[in-house]
Amino acid sequence: MDNKDKRTRNWTTIVYPDSCPENWTDRLAELCAPAFVSPLHDRDMNPDGTPKKPHWHVIIAFYAIKSYSQVAEMVKTFGGVNPQPCTTLVGTARYLIHKDNPEKAQYDPKDVQCFCGADYENLLLTPTDIRQALRDIVSFMRDNGIQYYDDLLNYCLDHKLEWFDIAAKNTLMLRSYCVSKATKEKAAKEKDYVRRIDTISNRSTQPDSPELNI
Repeated sequence: MDNKDKRTRNWTTIVYPDSCPENWTDRLAELCAPAFVSPLHDRDMNPDGTPKKPHWHVIIAFYAIKSYSQVAEMVKTFGGVNPQPCTTLVGTARYLIHKDNPEKAQYDPKDVQCFCGADYENLLLTPTDIRQALRDIVSFMRDNGIQYYDDLLNYCLDHKLEWFDIAAKNTLMLRSYCVSKATKEKAAKEKDYVRRIDTISNRSTQPDSPELNI
């Protein structure tokens, strides 16, 4: 199917700084649809090694299905060109910063602009990313002796904000880990205490055994 016959909710377009209105993002916001704008891609290269013309990638996630002609008219108002349907919203969102293209210039996800309630951080995360983050969180807790869920959240807030939402959404697992870890360590301490008491008791039954303090 030709893209001009395509009807879908999610579309992407490109905006060039030298051919868009100065207030182009204000015009984009006036569409009242969730949208993402990439950092300015000013370090991209062509296959022949020449620099690409600086540009922004824009994703618009309309609430209703739109045709190519409808979208083309809308993006024209803010300088967008050649709208294309998003094959996958997550994949296109990740391309805004070249997250899966290490051979290309990398851009900071913090520089992605969001409009109309669009949530880039959550959209960016794939199930693989979440699983890896959970592995990293548990490894951090194990290696640093974190036993309390509130200590983990406080650490995330102060030092690792990208972990916070993942930790907040996996409360049951992480709290269970905290409880299990604390219980295991408590049992180990109690076992060691009992062992020391038994050792002292055995020594006390021997003649001329010196007095021992617990």
